[in-house]
Order: sequence, then C-alpha cells, then structure tokens
Amino acid sequence: MGDKGTHGASFIQRDAVALVGDGHGILSFAFEYLYCTTVEEGKKEPFSTIKSISSLLFYRNLVDWRRGDEGMGNDLRGDMYFMEGDVCLEMSNISPIAPHTHDFIEFVYMMKGKSVHRVNDVEYPLEGGDLLIINYGEKHSFDGDPAARFCNILIKPAFLDDSMRECRDLFLLLRTPPYQEFGELIDHRCRHVRFSPEEKNCFEYMLLLLERELQTRERGYDLTTHTGVNFLLVMILRKMCVSHTTTEGEFRRVLEYIGDHYAERISAEQLARLCYYTPSYFSRVFRRYTGVTFTEYLKKIRILNACRLMDEGGRIEDLYTRVGYTNKTNFYKHFRQIIGKTPLAYRKAQGLSR
Repeated sequence: MGDKGTHGASFIQRDAVALVGDGHGILSFAFEYLYCTTVEEGKKEPFSTIKSISSLLFYRNLVDWRRGDEGMGNDLRGDMYFMEGDVCLEMSNISPIAPHTHDFIEFVYMMKGKSVHRVNDVEYPLEGGDLLIINYGEKHSFDGDPAARFCNILIKPAFLDDSMRECRDLFLLLRTPPYQEFGELIDHRCRHVRFSPEEKNCFEYMLLLLERELQTRERGYDLTTHTGVNFLLVMILRKMCVSHTTTEGEFRRVLEYIGDHYAERISAEQLARLCYYTPSYFSRVFRRYTGVTFTEYLKKIRILNACRLMDEGGRIEDLYTRVGYTNKTNFYKHFRQIIGKTPLAYRKAQGLSR
C-alpha cells in the first residue's frame, strides 16, 4: 500500500481519537478492527471510510456506555449504529456487556468460543454455531471467554419490509409475504438456535459475503444485502420451525440412542447436540413427542430393563449398576414408582427365585 496506505491509516487514527477517545482499552481494539486481511497473506488495508466511521461510532458508544457516561442510561438507540440504511453487521469480541435494551432487532451469532447471554433474566449459554435472537426492548447482557468471537447482526424491520417501519416486534414480520409460510410453524418461545457444522459453514460464508457488500457498497449492493439478510433470516426461521416430519425422524434416532446407552451417563444436553438443538428446545420437543420429560423417559427405560434382567436371572444386589444407577436407594425408589412394588416383590410375583 505504501505511503497511501500509511496516510489512510493516519487519517483514520485522527478520526478515531476525535470520535472515540481513549478508554478502557477499546480504542486499540477499534484500530485492530479497522483493518482486514486481503487475499495476499499478511497484507492489510483499511476499510472504506463509511465502514470505518460506522465502526468507530459503534465502539465510541460502547466506551461511553461502559464508562457509564451521564445520559447513556441502559437504552442503546438505533441512531448510534445505523449510519446508512437499516442493517448493520459488527464482528466483535468485546466482553462483558452490562444489561441494556435497544430499539432494533439483534441476532447474536457465536463464531467461536463460549459466552453466557441473559435475556429478560433467562440465561442462554452459547458456543460456536449458536445464534440468539434479541427482540425490540428486551433487556439483555452477556459475558464471554477471552477466545469468544461473535457477530452482531442489527436490523430494523423496515429493511425487510417497508410496511414494518413502525414495527416493534420481530414476529410481526411473519404476517407479511413472503414470510407468512413460516407463521404457524414458528415456536415464538424460541430465542436460541443451533446450527449443524454444515449449516454453520453456510451461515458464516453468507456473513462474509454480506460483510463485504456492506463495506464496499459497490453498485447494486442494496440488492445483494437484501438477498444476504433474507438468506440468513430464512436459515434462522427454518431452525425455529416446528417440523413434525423432521422431529419424528430425529427422535427415532434419539430414542434408539437411549435404548443402546441407557446404562451410561447420558444427559438431555448430550442428546440435544445429536439433533443440533438447544437444550431448552430439545426438552420441549422431547416432551411433545414422548409425552414425558427426558428424565422421566430415561428413568422408565432403566427400570423396564431392570425387570428384563431379573426375568433373565439377574441378581437384585447388583442390578442397579447394570441399568445406569450409581445409587441403590434411588433405584429402589424409582422401581417402586414405576412398577408399583419393590424389586423383591416383583421377583416373587413373577415366580422367580433369588
């Protein structure tokens, strides 16, 4: 880049000092953020001026807000972020962020690392490939590990449909074409979705394309950004859908897994990962599909297998460890709850010897 690149960087740095000020180490992160690696490895060049100023304003607001400057409060307004248009994409690793609200829709996508987000007093642990939906006015905060890297997708609904200009709820979008086909299928309680490795690659590739379009703003970028945002939104909505055909196929696999591994230490979180579901969504779908909670289902499977083992001549004394229990008292308690009698009474009723 030579002198031109150096001059460009100096110009941006001057603006940074004027716009951001030096506070809490965020300024140095802002400088790092203003540069992107080109195809030629190791070569750096500054973002476009519009992107640079937008990014600096973003970090200035974070500096002011984290300092607790008078007048900032805990309400972050859209005019702090949307310099041009109704969509903003920001890659970040700034953490923690204290409780706040804002007057736009935010999708937080975890690219790597782990973090814990709290929305309306509900905690959502996130890891790479997870996405959290934050609606208008929802109070939220988060804290991430040092390796956490995430992308904030900030959207005003008018960007997606002009009739939504005064909208204050993401889910009202489902009443407008072409999103109506998702309307009755969406679980409105769903705020946290998890992408499979293949979906994660696809989602992140589109994020990179969208980021480039927003940075360069070449001719036709308005069309490409709408296409990109809609593509991402459809991927999110698909994960939020209650698809009975998909659920039945996935849960056959889940129930088979439980049948094969009931004697091992297994959890709802472990099985949720098999389906690429969040734990909370997995628990809701599991209950809808089986009629009971995961814990109740696993308990019943273990006790029924204990009965089978007794029928085959298994000893009561060591039976509980063979079906996944580590505590004999809990085994006896659950056996009586499900079978209606103790293991010894069951054996006698079946005419079996000790």
